[in-house]
Amino acid sequence: MCPTCKNVVERESGCNHMICRCGGTFCYECGAIWRTCDCEADGHDEDEDEDEDRGAYDEQAENDYWDRLIREEEIVRRREIVRRRAELAWQQQRMNEREAVQDPPEVVEEEG
Repeated sequence: MCPTCKNVVERESGCNHMICRCGGTFCYECGAIWRTCDCEADGHDEDEDEDEDRGAYDEQAENDYWDRLIREEEIVRRREIVRRRAELAWQQQRMNEREAVQDPPEVVEEEG
């Protein structure tokens, strides 16, 4: 969880250095603000070398990341809408059933 904005962040691979969409940076392992924890043995110092090896900033990779994140958030939002609609339909059906039990139709007996 990002210590800056409290958003949940999931690591797919890589080092412990996390960069949230809010701009906050933190250690994935312990959750502390980046470089304020004692997790150096788990890759903090190695991250600087990896950054240099990677070369220039890869704007396309970052754009792809944010596009994927936006798509995933849209899927979650749509699933929640479907779930809410199903729940409302179920509640409406239960109300209709209760009304039917409370107000049974009148039975008229024919004389004959």
